[in-house]
Amino acid sequence: MAYRIVSIENPAEVHVRDGQLVVIQDKGTVTIPIRDILVLVVCGPNIRMSTMAQTMLASSKVVMLFLGRNHHPVAMTLPVVGYSRQARVMQAQAAMSPNLRSELWRRIIVRKIENQAVRWQSLGSRERRSCGPARRMSSAQTRTIARALRQSDTSNTFNQASAVARRIRSTVRSTMDTPSSGL
Repeated sequence: MAYRIVSIENPAEVHVRDGQLVVIQDKGTVTIPIRDILVLVVCGPNIRMSTMAQTMLASSKVVMLFLGRNHHPVAMTLPVVGYSRQARVMQAQAAMSPNLRSELWRRIIVRKIENQAVRWQSLGSRERRSCGPARRMSSAQTRTIARALRQSDTSNTFNQASAVARRIRSTVRSTMDTPSSGL
C-alpha cells in the first residue's frame, strides 16, 4: 500500500529499475519501492527524471508535484490509470468536434461575464466611481456583452469584458484592503 511522500530537493537523476525508484545524487544512490510511494515532490532546477520513471510512477498511481524555485507548485501530474471515468472524460474531450469545443468555451465565458455583471451590480456607487473608465459601464451593459459573445468573437467582446473584470477586481481588492470605518 502506498503511504510515502517522497521529496527530492537536491540535484539528482531519477530512474526506475526493478520496480524501484532510483535517485542518484552526489551523496549516493537511494532506492525506494514504487509501490510504497503515494506522492513524489520534485523541488529543484537540477533534477532530471527519465520518462520511464514518470510513466512507471503514473502507472502505479503516484501523484507527482513539481515545485518552482520559490517552492510553489508549477505543475502536477495526476495518474489516469485505474480511473476509468476520468480516462473516459479525457477521451471524450479529445474527440470533441471543434464546433462543440467552441460552443462550450463560449458558454463558460458568457457565464464568467454574467458573474462579472452581478459583481458590478453589487458594488456601491463609491466603488464604481473608483473604477475609472469602467464606471461608465453598467451591469446591464456587461450582460449585453455576454449576450453578444459569439463563437468566433470577431468583435473583441471577450477582451472588453475582461478589461471591465480586471477593473472590478482591482476595485474590490482596494476596498477590501481599506480599513473599515465601523467598529
